[in-house]
This record gives sequence, structure tokens and C-alpha cells, in this order.
Amino acid sequence: MPRLPEATIEDVRSRADIVEVVGTRLQLQRRGSDYWACCPFHQEKTPSFKVSSSRQSYYCFGCHQSGNVFTFVQQMENLDFVEAVRFLARRYGIVIPEPSDEGTPEERQAAARRRSEKEQSYELLAQMARWYQHRLTLPDAQAARDYVAGRGLDAAAVEAFGIGYAPDAWDAALRWCEQLGFARELALKVGLLTSREEDPSHCYDRFRDRLMFPICDEHGRVVGFSGRILQADAKTAKYVNSPESDLFHKGRLLYGFHLARAHFREHGQALICEGQLDVIACHRAGLDHAVCSQGTAFTEMQAQLLRRSTEAVTLAFDGDAAGIKAAVHTLEILQRAGLRVKVAALPEGEDPDGLFRRQGPAALRAAMDQALDGVAFVYHQAARQHDAKAPQGKAAVVQEVLPAVLSIDDPVARAAYADWLASQLQVPPAAVVQAMQQLQREQSRLGQGAARAAAPVAAAPATRPALPAFEMPRAGDPALVALLDLAVHFECVAQELLEELPPELIPEVPVGQALNVVLAQTAAGEWSHAADALTGRQDLVVCPEVNRVVLDSAYKALDPEKVADAQRDEAIQKLHQAASDCVVFLRLAALEQRLRQITQDLAAAEGAGEPVEDLMQLLTTLSAEKRTLVAARRAAQSSR
Repeated sequence: MPRLPEATIEDVRSRADIVEVVGTRLQLQRRGSDYWACCPFHQEKTPSFKVSSSRQSYYCFGCHQSGNVFTFVQQMENLDFVEAVRFLARRYGIVIPEPSDEGTPEERQAAARRRSEKEQSYELLAQMARWYQHRLTLPDAQAARDYVAGRGLDAAAVEAFGIGYAPDAWDAALRWCEQLGFARELALKVGLLTSREEDPSHCYDRFRDRLMFPICDEHGRVVGFSGRILQADAKTAKYVNSPESDLFHKGRLLYGFHLARAHFREHGQALICEGQLDVIACHRAGLDHAVCSQGTAFTEMQAQLLRRSTEAVTLAFDGDAAGIKAAVHTLEILQRAGLRVKVAALPEGEDPDGLFRRQGPAALRAAMDQALDGVAFVYHQAARQHDAKAPQGKAAVVQEVLPAVLSIDDPVARAAYADWLASQLQVPPAAVVQAMQQLQREQSRLGQGAARAAAPVAAAPATRPALPAFEMPRAGDPALVALLDLAVHFECVAQELLEELPPELIPEVPVGQALNVVLAQTAAGEWSHAADALTGRQDLVVCPEVNRVVLDSAYKALDPEKVADAQRDEAIQKLHQAASDCVVFLRLAALEQRLRQITQDLAAAEGAGEPVEDLMQLLTTLSAEKRTLVAARRAAQSSR
């Protein structure tokens, strides 16, 4: 089957969120930053199938199946790779360029025209962005340059964000497009031109006498523009955006995302503002993880775009009534997408751009550092509007805060916020829970917040359910028991084993099954519940080795939390050395088992008069690998 263009595959990969795709086939449960489900590739009763949103991948601790969004669709739908890409492309509305050797001649011609038009659209928009930038330097753009200077934008910011100027003319862009050889129909389609309804043949420039901000997709390609007026008293819209087109989808784009995404990990979050100038001010202040929507209410698609790159956001909206209302609405959308949200409470009437210009970058950074937890922000705003000491005021505050609490998909977090809200208002927690349940029922009846209302509001159990791995027929060996001991009692070792211990080295024994449970809990961010998970498994508790390890550690004398401060680093080092020794023992045991099997196969082949060259070569290779491993172990021991 013909290959698809790499750009198309990457486009599908960036749009197809693995949590969303897997969630259409499996019932996912969120634990920490990951999601869990019963594996679709083997039978089990409790979840061992982990889906990572940050890595866009999945792994089963039971059957060891793993992959990305494409392999999941391939396995679930019985498709090859190209078919899986097409399947996802249809789901996300992405046009796949048709290979030249498929379809009828007419279909191939139509596909070629579509590809050519899309490529020309990108090229035209890129050319226009450069043209607008150039126009900002010409004499007729003096008013625009004065505006830029008045907003405190320096040359570096203008260059970094590609800011330009659309001249005050009806056909300047039209004539430039035609001079470049682009058809006016294409310029109309991408939104550079507009026409009158009564005379579609009469075209003129959409953007006139405006400061121009190019809007890029997540790959940095220009897909549209946003034009801002220069005169504060102008009787026209403050901003004019490109219309919806094949390339420009306002509800799917975030201004500055292609620049900010690389900095999300550094800051541990994304920063969301209301306008382009706010984003630019934040970047100039060192807050280069700032983005904003395109002047409309935040959408679920924008939230999912963020969720694929980060787990937390801070909102930095204007400090007026409209900004606060927008922040509360956006907070709920982001929390429903599984993001942790904080809100920067800016002074009344202030915005990030104004704060930056009047008080400087340090003041803007300080305001972001003082951001409140999202639910706490909503509570404080409600408490300012109502008398939180009066019975009716308490009820009003609860009704305003509960939608923000219900937008959190984790029932444990919801229960914790319900307790917190009750303590703030000094009312019984049961009353808040009852009000929350009533609101859930109302939302369910109205068809709103179905996902939020799905899980009941209740206190979470003290422990998480165990994540089983295998049915184990035999007892474990001393190295495996030691690894289980180290992993159960010392989180640093458990984290190390996630990286250093290949799953295939864990034998099919009860101790191995217990070790898999501990590693699964660690991978889920729930290491502290690992011992309880083991004791909750009746089939594992009956194993003497497992029971002994859970009750008491043979390495308790090396507990870094209990030794003297001067010995702490040494204790940690010895724990890691012990784990490393155990892993080497398991590697040697696996090698010896393979060598025994090959020796048997070699004897059988010689007896049957069959060729033995390949087996001899494999035997030699594995024997050398064993000698190397033994030598490395001895060298490590002698150096201690």
C-alpha cells in the first residue's frame, strides 16, 4: 500500500489524543497524571492497562502490550498502519492527500487539486505575513509604529511575533496577491479578501489600517490573522479575525502556542491570557509559556490541545467583571479536560500587558507567582458578592462554587474540595455533599455535565485496587524476594526499577506477581499504596515470602529516613547497589536458562544430523554475554 506523506502522519498524530481515542473503547480511570483500564488484549478483572497523556502511549503491565495511538487503532480495528492513519484522519476531519496511483483519473486529479490548493494557501499566508511586516516599516505606517511604541513593544517583540501593518486601502492586499501570482479566489478562501453579498465579484481587503498579528498553528504555519484597530475611538470592531476556513479554525487554535509549548515543561504549566498583547507582554517578562484564545470563549478543543502538552495551567485574565466571569467559565472547561488550574487575581481593571508596562516584568511575574487554586479563586469571588456569615449567603456561595468543584473529574479531589468548602463556610460537610449531589442530578436532567455527573460524590477508599499481572505457579528465588523487599519499602528503588528492570526478567511466580503490582502502583504515582495493594490480594497474601516482605524489611537498617543525616547518602547508595545486584542475578538466571535450552537443542540437532552452525553461534554469543556480566559484577563488588 502506498506511503502517506510524513507531514500528514504528523498532523494526525498531533490531533489524535490517545486518551480520547482509547476512551472511546475502554472505561478509563484517572490516577495522578495517567489513566488506567482493564486491558483489551487479555482478560482481567482489575486495571493493569496504563495510558499516558504526556507521552501519548500505552502499556499493559499484564500482557506487556504497548504502543501509541496508531498501534492501538491497528490492534483494536484490525487495520494496517496506513488504514489506521486514515481511520483517525476521518475521525478528526483531516484531509488525507490521495496517493497518485489510487482512484479513477478524475479522483486523482481532484486530489491533486486539493493538495495544490492547500500548499498554495499556506504559501500565500506566509507571503502575506512577510508583506504586512514590511508594510510596518514604510512611511504610511507611522501611526502604526507610534501605536507599537506607545504599547511599549520593542523591535525584538515585533520580530518574534511577526507583527505587521495592513495599509489603509481597499485593494492593497488584493493587488499584492495578484502581483505574486495568486488567484483572488484563493485570497478570498483564506480570508485575506472579502466581498459584498449583493456583488460577490467585487472583492476588497478584509484588513485595513490595522496592526496585524499572524496566527500560527501548532507547527508554526501561518493559518490566519488578527487585526487590531489603532484609534481607541474608532467606530468599528476592536479586533477583526480571519474567517473560518480549511486552515483557520478559531476554536482549535491558541495564539503563541507554537512558541510557548517548548517552555511548558520548564515552567511546569501553561499560562493563558485574554489577548495577543498580554501574551507578548508575558513573553517579554520571561513568562514564555503564555498563550491566548482568539477573542472567543475557550473551547474544549483548545483545552485538549493544552492537555496533550501539559498537566497544569494558570489563568491570567483581566481583573474586571468580564475577565473574572471568563476565568470561571474557562476554569471549568480546563478542569473537565483533566488539567489542574490556578488563577492569577490581577488588580481590578488591570491586565498582564498593562501591569507589565506600568510596573515592569518583576511585578508581572510576582502576580503570576501568587496565583490561587482555581476553586479557591471562585470561592473568594463568591464570598465578595455574598455575606458568607449569613445562612442565605452561605447557600449562595455554595451554589456559585459547586460548578467549579463538579468540573473536576477525580471523585477524591471533589470530596476534598467539598470538605474544604464546608470548613470555609463553617457548615456540616454532609450539607455541601448533599447540595453537590442535587446539582449533579439537575445537570444530568438538563443534559449538561454528563461526564461530571457520572461518578458519585463520595469519600475515596483509603487504598487503590491492586493491578494484577499474572497467575504465578511457583515460588520466587532470593534475588526476586530481595527486589520485592526493596521496591515495597523504598520508593527510590521502585522508581529505579521502573527504568532498569525489563519486565521479561520478572519470572512467573507469586513474588514476581507481587513485584509487578508494586511497579504498577509506582508507575501510577501510587507507590505509597503498594503495600496495602498487596495485602488486599488474597492470592498473594498466602505466599509466605510476600507476607514476610510486607510485614518487615530486611533492609530497614538502611532506611534513609531513619539513619543519621551524615549517613543518608551512603544508605541510599547501598540500597541502589543491592537492587543493582539483584537485577544482575535475574539477568544471569535468564541467560543460564537460555543456555540450557540451547544446549539441549544443540544435542537434539546433532543427534538428528541437522545443521548446528546457527545454534553454535548463538551459544557462543550468550556465553560471552554471561562472562561479561559476571566480570562486571565481580568488578563492582571488588570496588566497594
